[in-house]
Amino acid sequence: MKEEFIGYIEGYLATTNIDSQGDQLTPEAIEQFAEQLRINPDKRTLFYNHDMTQPMGYLIDFHVETKGSWKGIFAEAGIYKSRPDLWDKMKSGEIKGFSYSATILDMEYNKMQNNECYFSIELKSDDWHDIRDMLSQMGAHVEPIVKKAADFPTILNVVTSILALPGIIYGLYTMWGKLSGRDKTKRTWMRIVTTQRKFSFEGSTVEEIVKEIEINSKDSKS
Repeated sequence: MKEEFIGYIEGYLATTNIDSQGDQLTPEAIEQFAEQLRINPDKRTLFYNHDMTQPMGYLIDFHVETKGSWKGIFAEAGIYKSRPDLWDKMKSGEIKGFSYSATILDMEYNKMQNNECYFSIELKSDDWHDIRDMLSQMGAHVEPIVKKAADFPTILNVVTSILALPGIIYGLYTMWGKLSGRDKTKRTWMRIVTTQRKFSFEGSTVEEIVKEIEINSKDSKS
């Protein structure tokens, strides 16, 4: 099958975060979505802009990731050799993500506070653009501050919602692990910073970081 593809992309296909349209899938819906992909190979085809006449690739691997109440489907897709035009747009950054369309048959709305929360990321990594793009795709507003001197970290100021925060931090944890694993002799240096504390994924859990950001954001509003 690999001979069919010009290249590969990966990312979260669906999560329990609130998306750019203001919709939110339940953990149960994520599991049902993944099961449909498992039992129906036809549903794994990717189409450009949801146009059924323009197949562009195929999901070659996917799995459900769970962290507390947060769930997401992480997928790898191959882009067909017949679509070099789209592959070039992906490499240039013109196309930054992919999505699936779905019909919601039954939905329960919960009235929950969805206030904004704020934190920063300090990192020393050539891959900071990928981290910024991942956060943007997950619905966060990101303002990068790039230091020119090599001994200063790049800073990403992040604004996101309380409801999306657990998925955002888990996404950062996952990316930190992958970037660190590329070169064991040069681990990616990353810190999550609030006005009160600094956290590293080596010394703190995702839950501890989320709780501190939530508390810090509430204190800043009072």
